[in-house]
Amino acid sequence: MHQQFLMETLMGLQAIGSELLLVVTLLGVVLADLFIEKTRSPRIAIIALLGTTMALGYTILQWVLTGNDTATYFHATITTDSFALFFKTLILSATVITILFSAFPTATAAANLLVSSTNLLMLFLALETLSLPSYILAGYNKGSRPAAEASLKYLLFGAASSGILLYGLSLLYGMSGSLYFIDIVQISQSNLPAFMLAMVLVLVGFGYKMSAVPFHFWAPDVYEGAPTPFVAYLSIASKAAGFAVFMRFLAPFFGVLTIAPFDTLRFETIMSNRFDLETIFWIVSILTMTLGNFVALRQTDFKRLLAYSSIAHAGYMLTGFVAANQTSFEAILFYFVVYLIMNLGVFLGVICVQNKTGSTAISAFQGVLYRSPAFAVAMAILIISLVGIPPTAGFVAKWKIFAALLEKARFSPLPAFYYSLALIAVLNAVVSAFYYLAIIRTMTFSPPTRETGGFRINVLERFGVITFAIPILLIQLYWTPISALAARGAGKMPPADIAIPEAPAPPLAVR
Repeated sequence: MHQQFLMETLMGLQAIGSELLLVVTLLGVVLADLFIEKTRSPRIAIIALLGTTMALGYTILQWVLTGNDTATYFHATITTDSFALFFKTLILSATVITILFSAFPTATAAANLLVSSTNLLMLFLALETLSLPSYILAGYNKGSRPAAEASLKYLLFGAASSGILLYGLSLLYGMSGSLYFIDIVQISQSNLPAFMLAMVLVLVGFGYKMSAVPFHFWAPDVYEGAPTPFVAYLSIASKAAGFAVFMRFLAPFFGVLTIAPFDTLRFETIMSNRFDLETIFWIVSILTMTLGNFVALRQTDFKRLLAYSSIAHAGYMLTGFVAANQTSFEAILFYFVVYLIMNLGVFLGVICVQNKTGSTAISAFQGVLYRSPAFAVAMAILIISLVGIPPTAGFVAKWKIFAALLEKARFSPLPAFYYSLALIAVLNAVVSAFYYLAIIRTMTFSPPTRETGGFRINVLERFGVITFAIPILLIQLYWTPISALAARGAGKMPPADIAIPEAPAPPLAVR
């Protein structure tokens, strides 16, 4: 018995090898910070970079060796399926790039555990472990009033959303008698009112992480006040982790059974979409993309504009939950890969200009074309991709999301439900063109002012932004590898012999 337990533990440790490497890296960074002089602090970033790169390499190797195999560990609380490994790779890649932008470690280990969670308790613990360091990093700039305000608002909104999420999860546990995602699907329809209430509460918790309206209030202030490299990380890794665990949590309700471990016998009598969740996401996605785009029109600070842009992009991705099929889930994964490249590229451009001018105002970009044509063109390509205009990868990402809606409409008795959402999403993309193209106009047609005319973009900065812009053009020409990666991340049908341990029913479970 003891030998079997030891073997299971060792297998579990092997499964979370990337997280263990990140924990060791974090300890190394903390110890190094105690002994390395402040003047040599870049060496700490090198330690963080090496450790995170090793974790990324381990995850990629794990994915190559396991293929599409599905396995669960630590009493089926986490899994190492293709879906989890896809998002781990995405999050770790964002972290490596962010560390190159900055000199502080992140909460990546918690994000990795979050995307692997198949259990309500593990989900909540990983989510809180991800959130707590984020609150601190938001106020990393000591003595900065905007940073202090951003950190406080982030903490207050985060604490409120966590409490609401925990209450919703407790209701689901009471109705299902289990902490496992897969058992929640079997909640009886007689509990429909309580179930819908619980799902709304859960949506509040995840909506906060995804910056979905009306749970987005923290985003603009945090984006404006927090250090720009951390904001770049937050816009990708934190959002990806929130979307990933929410997709895994909701997939069985939509009949997408390929991204969560399950026992096929449990699904013989389960009907997908027994509860009308699509209508909720139809409303939330429209509110999110519309508010994000229209409020962005009035912004004069680039980081604050990117906050509302991030909210709008969350709305586009939420339309995938309305289509709620395998195609839409693959489209969301594809979207995240493209969003990673174009968003981090734009943030790198903002960091370059901020380091030269000390400002993140859009006006700081006046006359960039006169100072560095290559830098300006690369930034223009990334911004056009955020709009979704061909020939950029952003167009392909949006097209795949909208195509999933149209595919669902073809087989729906109410096609107008999906066609209307696709039309509203396209109109929102048109609105976004106004504020994105205004930035390009500022860079190209506005001559440098006395304040902005003195700085120059060096070779390394130009190379960095161009490095992000080139893949954006190449993906438009040949997106098959990214599509294959997204399809593999969405997974195939796992083996039927994977069973979830039975959890004891609570004393007051509602049956």
